Amino acid sequence: MKRKVTYGFDAPMAIRSCLLGVLVCVAIGVVSWYHVSFLWPRVRLLVISLSFFVGCSFLYAVAALMYGSVVLKVRERDWLFEELVIYGKERVLDVGCGQGLLTVAAAKRVDTGSVVGIDIWSAEDQTNNSPETTLENARREGVEDKIELVTGSAQQMPFEGDMFDVVISSWALHNIPSEEERVKALTEIDRVLKPGGQLAIMDIYYCEAYKKYFTEAGYQEIMQLGPRYTFGNATHLLVAKKPRGGWESISTYFSIFMFSAILSGWNLIYFHLFFLPVILFPFLDGYFIDV
Repeated sequence: MKRKVTYGFDAPMAIRSCLLGVLVCVAIGVVSWYHVSFLWPRVRLLVISLSFFVGCSFLYAVAALMYGSVVLKVRERDWLFEELVIYGKERVLDVGCGQGLLTVAAAKRVDTGSVVGIDIWSAEDQTNNSPETTLENARREGVEDKIELVTGSAQQMPFEGDMFDVVISSWALHNIPSEEERVKALTEIDRVLKPGGQLAIMDIYYCEAYKKYFTEAGYQEIMQLGPRYTFGNATHLLVAKKPRGGWESISTYFSIFMFSAILSGWNLIYFHLFFLPVILFPFLDGYFIDV
């Protein structure tokens, strides 16, 4: 029997903290109800009510994180790939791949291509986050031969420039603590993506900053989609295409120039055939009558 693939719980520290908050609120409520007799009845009722509502808030956060990790992030993964055009021969990079949510899905979509996942394998960002877990997920899905895993940070990736046709990332870059370091990660993504390559980043908090960076870098067909509330926070999807450079751009510009020249030539022909006789007719009218 085939074992079900799971991709871990995101933000385990937050889940544990919220569960601790629930327990503290329950403890305060119980103590206030049974053991604090010196408080006025209205004060006790207020303390118990606040404990109840705060505890419910913590419980909602736990439910949102766990449901998002198990169900919703799989749905958002499909949303990301719907916005990409993959023919099957691409070389794909997953930045912050974790347990392979996007890595495995990308490997299923390439036939002769390949997928590289890079991560620092932080257990604070995802439970059981390790290369072994990711490779096991790939093995269960039958795509382990298409996947290569690399240990490294998004800010300094050990790849040559213009190496990947597609770069993808999900809920990873926001874990980089400072704006300066996040810009380094975006710079690295730009460096390793081929001209004409596709980019898709799904994240929370900083998508506007990502969009601004790639807009200033000259990326084309930029779309910021969403929000979708995967983990209780707003998730946005940024999709863009890196501009082509070198001879490809020259060829494109030359083609546009030739098309414009041809169009201008046809316009000149239309002018001589149709408009010039109309303009000259008043002056030639007498000449034709005399003849």
